Amino acid sequence: MDKMDYMEFMGKNEFKVEGKLAYGNMEGYPLLIRKKLGSKIEITFYLEGEPWKQVREKLLEYAKLFKSSVYFENQHVVWNTHLGKREYTRFQEMIQGIIRIFRVTGIEPPGECVICGEKHADSFAVIDGGNHPIHRECLQKQLTVTRQRVSSGSYLFGVLGSILGCLVGCIPCILSLNMVGKTFCVLFLFIPPCIYYGCKLLKGKMNHFVFWMSVFLSFVSVYVIELAVRVQYNLVQQNLPFEWYYITHVLEKLMTYDGIWWMITKQAGLNFVFALMGILINWELISQTSLKAEENVVKVINTINYENDH
Repeated sequence: MDKMDYMEFMGKNEFKVEGKLAYGNMEGYPLLIRKKLGSKIEITFYLEGEPWKQVREKLLEYAKLFKSSVYFENQHVVWNTHLGKREYTRFQEMIQGIIRIFRVTGIEPPGECVICGEKHADSFAVIDGGNHPIHRECLQKQLTVTRQRVSSGSYLFGVLGSILGCLVGCIPCILSLNMVGKTFCVLFLFIPPCIYYGCKLLKGKMNHFVFWMSVFLSFVSVYVIELAVRVQYNLVQQNLPFEWYYITHVLEKLMTYDGIWWMITKQAGLNFVFALMGILINWELISQTSLKAEENVVKVINTINYENDH
């Protein structure tokens, strides 16, 4: 069974299809189907409560009729089977048989909204890779809030918050310099999230601005820390105390050297690598703009499937 046959078949059976995923509900029970290699499919049923021993035994026995396998995971029943053209006619029969076992043994479909935690959910939607019960009103509220965040915030406070976050992220590196006489490159991994949360804390613009500030200041932090290294080295060499007057004096003198920035760039190669790694590791976080959050909510709304669809 190729992808096109799979999508066509699931569409005919009133499931919404996105790539290899098909989702919907039958008789009020939400399920999500994943196409695997060849004709293999995995059907996940979402339930209210965990299937007890009696239900498990019935499902294991029923699975033998369709040469399928079944396992149980929290409040899910995961059914693995084949869906070749010969199995098309028995697909509905198989699903209805599973649901009949749920009903006979008193296993109900879930009704608690995964957003607010209240019962009497009126819809199902695909959230975090599962077909979960939700209130449509809760999703609409989320959409309203995310749209407000897109238009709110200040660029000025965003810059200030990002710089503050950058300085906070640099502190562990500078402290390690004072304590053990060297900086630990791995500490650069924590700078990008510090910048992101600094911008967020001071109500900065959470659009693409926060992403680029996180990237830009992560590399700026390398120069800040390298300057701190050179200031400390000069203070030690000249037998000067660690006081603000002497620190600023040494820093001013360093700034007058020709090619100081090129020298720092050459000698801080490994630090730049770790700064880049910090950006890549925290990519999902620093790219979480309000606009992206809005897009994610819209995607969830587009996956809504109602109990009365079937």
